[in-house]
Amino acid sequence: ALMAASAMANMDRDVSVTEAILSRTAAEKLLTGKQRWIVLEGSDAEHFIRDGDALREALSAALQDPDAAELNLYNIGTHSPACPELAIEGSLYEARQLMVSEGTDKILVSGELYVGSPYPEVGIITRQAIEAFYLSPPDF
Repeated sequence: ALMAASAMANMDRDVSVTEAILSRTAAEKLLTGKQRWIVLEGSDAEHFIRDGDALREALSAALQDPDAAELNLYNIGTHSPACPELAIEGSLYEARQLMVSEGTDKILVSGELYVGSPYPEVGIITRQAIEAFYLSPPDF
């Protein structure tokens, strides 16, 4: 069942992608968002997934410093290793295999829906989502 299920159809799209180093204004704008996941774009095409609520809470505390003109989100909140990425055409089986090989419980799914798409589709798949799918797969 996992090989037949697409990553795109099962990913959580409640995601915001941002640079890791933000101006105070951009950081304040990030606070107003409600996304479940925040993906930090790192150097060398690395991505870091953070829980949105936890990062916003830590960011709010960091913004209490009136001298903070620029904020590095890598240094705020809970640290996490770089997260693996799966192409949007991938399956849940491939997502699970990637999680196992990389020793993580979530991955970034990204890619263009069609050639020339101005915005890539981005989402998160968690180990819990795969387990939930496996326990109650849809009828094909």
